This record gives sequence, structure tokens and C-alpha cells, in this order.
Amino acid sequence: MLAKTIIVENFQNDFVQYRRKSTEFVDVATNIYLTQDSRATRLAYFDEYPPEIRAEASAGQSSVVVKVMQFIALHELGHIVNGDLEIMGFHRRFMNSSNINQVVLPDNAELKQSHEAEFAADMFAFNALFNYDAEPIQKWSGFYPIFYFLAWLDAIEKKAGSVASNLHPNALERAKRMQATLLVLTNQDDLGYGEELEKVIKYFAEWSQS
Repeated sequence: MLAKTIIVENFQNDFVQYRRKSTEFVDVATNIYLTQDSRATRLAYFDEYPPEIRAEASAGQSSVVVKVMQFIALHELGHIVNGDLEIMGFHRRFMNSSNINQVVLPDNAELKQSHEAEFAADMFAFNALFNYDAEPIQKWSGFYPIFYFLAWLDAIEKKAGSVASNLHPNALERAKRMQATLLVLTNQDDLGYGEELEKVIKYFAEWSQS
């Protein structure tokens, strides 16, 4: 659903006539995230694009989904490579808890340790995806949906008025750390994406208050 939002809200050139706000897709994605019920995706995943652009838009949507899923998978691989088995155990116990609003950590657990492990796993995924010889436009366009995804996670917590898991650092802070690193990799030239990412933050700030 977030991928659909990104595509629809960023149509350009010949497709600009189809651009529109897609808050309803953000709402569906949020409902899926909070209820763990993905049946709603079957109703609108590739539908609702005008027939004349459905193939191009669906291909773009798939590309966005793949990039975000790559980041998530590589992030988790980063935990394994970094030896964060204890931290991952904390997370599993948290996710299996009957009351996910209360995190009960082992006595020897420290939130700072957990947060640093999350940042390190982010950087493992980031380096795998972006720290190689490629044009800056490839790096920034690939990073955009990852930033969007993390900004959405931050907005969900603001909308709900509570932190989903204090085992993880703030999602927007995670996104901004990677943005700063990407800026270094691209010699301080964000190709205008910095402004676009600020628009994403503003968009979700307004959405979280609606």
C-alpha cells in the first residue's frame, strides 16, 4: 500500500495527469500493520490504476516493494552477521508477548545496547544496497522508498500516541542517519532528494494529526 502511495503521488512527465493524494492507501497500510490482517491488500494492491498506465505503474510499485523488502531482509541478516542473537531474542519475546504494550526485558538488557544494534543492522543493509559504484541518482531513488517506509513507522507512533517498541530507536532517526551517510557517499549532492524527503516528513506529520 505504501508502494502504491509512492507511485501515485510521484507521477511525472506523461503520467503527471494521474498524480493524486493517496492517504487512503496509507490508512490501509496502517490498519494492516496494527491488526496484522493483510486481507485488505487483495482488494487494492494492483487495482485502481487507470488501465492505460496499469502495466507501468504496477512495475514501478513492484520495484518499490522489492527495495523495501531487500532493506528489511538485509537488516535482519545484519543482526545475524553482527552476532546480535541476544538482542534478537529480546525482540522475539516481545513480539510473542500477550501484552505488546509492555516490554519486559531481562535484567541484563539495556535499551542503549538494543538501539545501537538496530543502527548497526541498518548500516549493514544500507552498505549492501548503496555503498558501491553506482550513479547518485540510483542511490537516492533507491533510498527514497526506504526513507518513506521508516517515516511512516514514525508517524504511526505519533498518531497512536505511543511507542510500538522501545527496543527499536525512533524510525525517523534511523532514516535520517542513513540519509546523512548517503549524502557523504554522493559528495554532498542529494540531487534535490533532500527537499523531497522533507516533504515526506511534512506529509506524515500532517497525516499523524488527522
